[in-house]
Amino acid sequence: DNINSNLKQNGVKSTIFKENGNLSNEVHYVDDLKEGKTTDYYNDGKVFRLKHYKDNIGNGKFTEYYRNGKIKVKGNYK
Repeated sequence: DNINSNLKQNGVKSTIFKENGNLSNEVHYVDDLKEGKTTDYYNDGKVFRLKHYKDNIGNGKFTEYYRNGKIKVKGNYK
């Protein structure tokens, strides 16, 4: 059971799909807050952005990609 008694998302991986059936994003939640790696996708299913969260705040590495897969920007949240 991934839902606690307060109806918060806990240990849940949310996966959202676009109308074309491709992934839109994947987000992990702990106590209803974004936690860990989040991945966003272009319409064609290629990775657009990888981002890490701690307590719903950007934390650690992030990388954004061009449609061709090359890195557009890379950095770290503090």
